[in-house]
Amino acid sequence: MFNYCPKCTSKEIIFDGEKKFHCIECNWIFYQSVAAAVLCILTFEGKILLLTRAQDPKKGFLDLPGGFVNCNENAEKALERELYEELGIHISDFTYLGSAPNTYLYANVTYHVCDMIYFAPLKHIPTNFDYSEVEKIQLMDINEINESELAFPSGIEALKIFNGKILNKIIN
Repeated sequence: MFNYCPKCTSKEIIFDGEKKFHCIECNWIFYQSVAAAVLCILTFEGKILLLTRAQDPKKGFLDLPGGFVNCNENAEKALERELYEELGIHISDFTYLGSAPNTYLYANVTYHVCDMIYFAPLKHIPTNFDYSEVEKIQLMDINEINESELAFPSGIEALKIFNGKILNKIIN
Protein backbone atom coordinates (compact mmCIF):
# COMPACT_ATOMS: atom_id res chain seq x y z
CA MET A 1 0.00 0.00 0.00
CA PHE A 2 2.82 2.41 0.87
CA ASN A 3 6.17 2.47 -0.92
CA TYR A 4 7.16 5.76 0.72
CA CYS A 5 6.29 7.32 4.05
CA PRO A 6 3.59 9.99 3.54
CA LYS A 7 5.21 12.09 6.29
CA CYS A 8 8.95 12.04 5.48
CA THR A 9 9.09 10.19 2.09
CA SER A 10 11.46 7.54 3.45
CA LYS A 11 11.42 4.06 1.90
CA GLU A 12 11.85 2.54 5.36
CA ILE A 13 8.22 1.41 5.78
CA ILE A 14 7.55 -1.80 7.66
CA PHE A 15 4.22 -3.61 7.32
CA ASP A 16 3.26 -6.10 10.03
CA GLY A 17 1.39 -8.28 7.54
CA GLU A 18 -2.01 -7.47 8.98
CA LYS A 19 -2.82 -3.81 9.52
CA LYS A 20 0.08 -1.68 10.81
CA PHE A 21 2.47 0.38 8.66
CA HIS A 22 5.44 1.92 10.50
CA CYS A 23 8.15 4.29 9.22
CA ILE A 24 11.52 3.59 10.82
CA GLU A 25 12.85 7.08 9.93
CA CYS A 26 10.18 9.36 11.46
CA ASN A 27 8.13 6.89 13.55
CA TRP A 28 4.94 7.56 11.55
CA ILE A 29 2.31 4.84 12.12
CA PHE A 30 -0.75 4.01 10.06
CA TYR A 31 -3.36 1.40 10.92
CA GLN A 32 -5.33 0.07 7.96
CA SER A 33 -8.99 -0.39 8.91
CA VAL A 34 -11.58 -2.45 7.10
CA ALA A 35 -14.10 -0.84 4.77
CA ALA A 36 -17.81 -1.35 5.40
CA ALA A 37 -20.05 -2.79 2.70
CA VAL A 38 -23.58 -4.15 2.40
CA LEU A 39 -25.19 -6.86 0.33
CA CYS A 40 -28.72 -8.14 0.07
CA ILE A 41 -30.24 -11.50 -0.68
CA LEU A 42 -33.40 -10.67 -2.61
CA THR A 43 -35.94 -13.44 -3.20
CA PHE A 44 -38.86 -13.76 -5.58
CA GLU A 45 -41.15 -16.80 -5.52
CA GLY A 46 -38.58 -18.81 -3.56
CA LYS A 47 -35.64 -18.02 -5.85
CA ILE A 48 -32.64 -15.77 -5.24
CA LEU A 49 -31.91 -12.77 -7.45
CA LEU A 50 -28.32 -12.77 -8.68
CA LEU A 51 -26.73 -10.21 -10.92
CA THR A 52 -23.89 -10.63 -13.37
CA ARG A 53 -21.23 -7.99 -12.76
CA ALA A 54 -20.62 -5.59 -15.66
CA GLN A 55 -17.42 -4.14 -14.15
CA ASP A 56 -14.18 -5.34 -12.65
CA PRO A 57 -13.28 -6.62 -10.25
CA LYS A 58 -14.83 -9.97 -11.15
CA LYS A 59 -16.60 -8.79 -14.29
CA GLY A 60 -18.89 -11.55 -15.60
CA PHE A 61 -19.20 -13.29 -12.23
CA LEU A 62 -22.44 -13.69 -10.28
CA ASP A 63 -22.97 -11.37 -7.34
CA LEU A 64 -25.54 -10.24 -4.83
CA PRO A 65 -26.62 -6.59 -5.04
CA GLY A 66 -24.85 -4.16 -2.73
CA GLY A 67 -21.75 -2.05 -2.35
CA PHE A 68 -19.64 0.13 -0.10
CA VAL A 69 -21.00 2.29 2.70
CA ASN A 70 -20.21 5.96 2.06
CA CYS A 71 -18.87 8.36 4.69
CA ASN A 72 -21.63 9.67 6.99
CA GLU A 73 -24.02 6.93 5.81
CA ASN A 74 -25.36 4.07 7.91
CA ALA A 75 -25.54 0.52 6.55
CA GLU A 76 -29.29 0.59 5.97
CA LYS A 77 -29.18 3.82 3.95
CA ALA A 78 -26.24 2.45 1.98
CA LEU A 79 -28.23 -0.66 1.12
CA GLU A 80 -31.27 1.40 0.08
CA ARG A 81 -29.02 3.55 -2.13
CA GLU A 82 -27.20 0.59 -3.68
CA LEU A 83 -30.44 -1.28 -4.46
CA TYR A 84 -31.78 1.81 -6.17
CA GLU A 85 -28.53 2.52 -8.06
CA GLU A 86 -28.04 -1.05 -9.26
CA LEU A 87 -31.59 -2.33 -9.69
CA GLY A 88 -33.82 0.76 -9.73
CA ILE A 89 -35.87 -0.51 -6.78
CA HIS A 90 -36.88 1.10 -3.50
CA ILE A 91 -36.68 -1.27 -0.51
CA SER A 92 -36.38 -0.11 3.07
CA ASP A 93 -37.79 -3.15 4.88
CA PHE A 94 -35.04 -5.75 5.11
CA THR A 95 -33.71 -8.13 7.76
CA TYR A 96 -30.11 -8.18 8.98
CA LEU A 97 -28.67 -11.71 8.78
CA GLY A 98 -25.02 -11.33 9.79
CA SER A 99 -21.65 -10.31 8.40
CA ALA A 100 -18.70 -11.79 6.57
CA PRO A 101 -15.11 -10.70 5.90
CA ASN A 102 -14.10 -10.10 2.31
CA THR A 103 -11.26 -8.79 0.17
CA TYR A 104 -11.81 -6.53 -2.82
CA LEU A 105 -8.95 -6.02 -5.27
CA TYR A 106 -9.33 -2.79 -7.22
CA ALA A 107 -6.61 -0.93 -9.15
CA ASN A 108 -3.95 -3.19 -7.60
CA VAL A 109 -5.03 -2.26 -4.07
CA THR A 110 -6.54 -4.92 -1.81
CA TYR A 111 -9.32 -3.56 0.37
CA HIS A 112 -10.26 -5.57 3.43
CA VAL A 113 -14.02 -5.36 3.81
CA CYS A 114 -16.68 -6.32 6.34
CA ASP A 115 -19.86 -7.12 4.39
CA MET A 116 -23.12 -6.74 6.28
CA ILE A 117 -25.67 -9.20 4.94
CA TYR A 118 -29.38 -8.44 4.62
CA PHE A 119 -32.46 -10.21 3.25
CA ALA A 120 -35.64 -8.89 1.64
CA PRO A 121 -38.41 -10.46 -0.43
CA LEU A 122 -39.21 -8.84 -3.77
CA LYS A 123 -42.73 -7.94 -4.87
CA HIS A 124 -41.69 -7.92 -8.53
CA ILE A 125 -38.60 -8.60 -10.62
CA PRO A 126 -36.52 -5.45 -11.29
CA THR A 127 -36.53 -4.40 -14.94
CA ASN A 128 -34.86 -0.97 -14.75
CA PHE A 129 -31.34 -1.88 -13.67
CA ASP A 130 -28.09 -0.04 -14.34
CA TYR A 131 -26.38 -1.78 -17.29
CA SER A 132 -23.09 -0.04 -16.49
CA GLU A 133 -22.95 -2.04 -13.24
CA VAL A 134 -25.23 -5.00 -13.95
CA GLU A 135 -24.88 -7.02 -17.15
CA LYS A 136 -28.01 -9.05 -16.40
CA ILE A 137 -30.07 -10.43 -13.54
CA GLN A 138 -31.41 -13.91 -12.99
CA LEU A 139 -33.41 -15.86 -10.46
CA MET A 140 -31.89 -19.10 -9.22
CA ASP A 141 -32.79 -21.79 -6.75
CA ILE A 142 -30.20 -21.80 -3.96
CA ASN A 143 -29.24 -25.38 -4.86
CA GLU A 144 -28.49 -24.37 -8.47
CA ILE A 145 -25.92 -21.73 -7.50
CA ASN A 146 -22.35 -22.81 -8.23
CA GLU A 147 -20.00 -21.26 -5.64
CA SER A 148 -17.18 -21.01 -8.20
CA GLU A 149 -19.33 -18.63 -10.28
CA LEU A 150 -19.79 -16.18 -7.39
CA ALA A 151 -17.62 -13.07 -7.40
CA PHE A 152 -16.68 -12.91 -3.72
CA PRO A 153 -16.29 -15.24 -0.73
CA SER A 154 -18.71 -13.10 1.30
CA GLY A 155 -21.46 -13.95 -1.22
CA ILE A 156 -20.88 -17.64 -0.57
CA GLU A 157 -21.01 -17.02 3.19
CA ALA A 158 -24.15 -14.89 2.80
CA LEU A 159 -25.96 -17.74 1.04
CA LYS A 160 -24.91 -20.16 3.79
CA ILE A 161 -26.22 -17.79 6.47
CA PHE A 162 -29.45 -17.27 4.51
CA ASN A 163 -29.87 -21.02 4.05
CA GLY A 164 -29.54 -21.59 7.80
CA LYS A 165 -31.55 -18.64 9.13
CA ILE A 166 -34.28 -17.98 6.57
CA LEU A 167 -34.71 -20.83 4.12
CA ASN A 168 -34.89 -23.52 6.81
CA LYS A 169 -37.62 -21.54 8.63
CA ILE A 170 -39.67 -21.20 5.43
CA ILE A 171 -39.42 -24.93 4.70
CA ASN A 172 -40.02 -26.13 8.28
